[in-house]
Amino acid sequence: MEIQYDNLIYMAFVNIEQAREVVSYPTNIPIVYEKIISFTKERVLESLRESKTDVSEIVVEGASLFFLADDDNKIGAYLLTLGDNYPRRFANSLLKDLINVVLSNGYDHDSTTSELQYLVEDKLKEIFHKYDSVVEKDQVTLVRVKTELAKENIRDSLMQVMETAANVELLKKTSENLKVKSQQAFETSKKANKHFGKYKKVVCFLIYFVIYQY
Repeated sequence: MEIQYDNLIYMAFVNIEQAREVVSYPTNIPIVYEKIISFTKERVLESLRESKTDVSEIVVEGASLFFLADDDNKIGAYLLTLGDNYPRRFANSLLKDLINVVLSNGYDHDSTTSELQYLVEDKLKEIFHKYDSVVEKDQVTLVRVKTELAKENIRDSLMQVMETAANVELLKKTSENLKVKSQQAFETSKKANKHFGKYKKVVCFLIYFVIYQY
């Protein structure tokens, strides 16, 4: 089952000089986000065409927009998150990771989307998942566990508990069996000593009889 995203909606690496997206994630956009992503993309690229990298004036209803450019204002990246509870420092960290991934996978000024998207798709997915669990509430940064991952962890924990319980039960049964066998051995030993005691008395009597008769 595909894990549903909690906070992040869309992220993209852009060529600022050419005002175009080079790579983005996710590529299969959920229908519920198509309109908001399309609107944001148009506004961001429009701003870049006007040589503006300050996107603070772009208001996206129900979402927050973050943008990060390099020192030369030649390349950059932007992130769209759900609501307004995503910490700026994490957004910047995500965008830096995104830029580094693209630059370290053969990007040049004229790279096309088709060339790079395939190469970095899995790495973009990793970045997206890594930062998607972050949320800020009451000025405290939290890392929320995904529902499916939580279920898997719970299942693993239950299996460990059941395995431990089974081992304890096995140990208990083994201990009881050893106790029974020990008791049986003790009873057998008592009987043997009892019989041996009788034979010992008979032997002593015979020795005594032989000595005094002869």
